Amino acid sequence: MRPKLWALRALWRMFRYLRNWREVWTAYRAAQPLPALRFRRGFVLNHGPADDPILLLHTVFARSEYGALNAGGSRYLVDIGANIGSVTLDRVSRDPRVKVDAYEPNPLTFDTLSRNILENGLASRVRVFPDAVAGRDGAVVLWTGESSVLSSISASDAVGGVSVSVPSISLDHAISRTGGTGLAVKIDAAGAQVEMLELV
Repeated sequence: MRPKLWALRALWRMFRYLRNWREVWTAYRAAQPLPALRFRRGFVLNHGPADDPILLLHTVFARSEYGALNAGGSRYLVDIGANIGSVTLDRVSRDPRVKVDAYEPNPLTFDTLSRNILENGLASRVRVFPDAVAGRDGAVVLWTGESSVLSSISASDAVGGVSVSVPSISLDHAISRTGGTGLAVKIDAAGAQVEMLELV
């Protein structure tokens, strides 16, 4: 897509979804750090230097790439690879009955995720865990990636970043931890899907 068309699309989506779209657009056009995204639906998406909130605005909210989670009628979401919480915030803002277990092993990203849950008053509905969901309980090496969306337990799937040991939990354990039925599972964990599904 040509740069001018991409910029116009970004502006339109900011206007459509954000209460502070002018502030965000001004920073975006000047290539300056963006402020927190304040959504018209009433929640705030904080982010850090390694996060890409505009990518999340496009994929999660404008293109609704995780929209199937909203259509199934499930009351519990296990959000694996929750990142800074965009999918979790989208889901709980659409249905006040939904609860979420959000997993994010990248320590810096986990801090931002936790902040987003607390500042949006969702601690009673969303539990956050610093575990990587992998093949088994224990610990794994996580490559943090230059961008928070590129963290992976597979060095070949990560882009840049440094390695850090993080706790891990099996998919079966993560699901049983909810204690519920009628749940949905979203998996966005580069390099871990095959391992976690093979051992369920």
